[in-house]
Amino acid sequence: MAGAARARYNRDMVDASMPWSLKGISDEARVYAREAAGAADIPIGDWLSAVINAAALQEQSASTPAATPATDSPAADDRPLGRNEIRELQRLLNSLDFDAGPADGQIGPKTTSAITLYQKFAGFEPDGKATRELLIDLRAVARDVPNRR
Repeated sequence: MAGAARARYNRDMVDASMPWSLKGISDEARVYAREAAGAADIPIGDWLSAVINAAALQEQSASTPAATPATDSPAADDRPLGRNEIRELQRLLNSLDFDAGPADGQIGPKTTSAITLYQKFAGFEPDGKATRELLIDLRAVARDVPNRR
């Protein structure tokens, strides 16, 4: 079998053995999912289920009406993250094997890259910004993923 034909055959065989949730996602996300599940030492289906469940919970909570914030303070989701929250975000990204670099509370290129990759994987608009919404989602995913570091 020629190189390209063999690669297609191998990919088709891998696709046939993958959980339904991996079919149709980008190669980058597919590789990440395999690596993250392996690093967590859990089946890929369990890892993906945790990510999908957390995203569903996030969507559900976003559709639930929240109390109206006081007019003299910014909305909770509009407040920038503090240094401790950025550290937490970095630790959560690292625990899910998105390499955010050291948890130093500073948004550098590694953190921005990890945020962007996570956003793509989780279905957010990939803008690389550390937002409160992202932190809340990461907390939910990290809580639901078993055996994380």
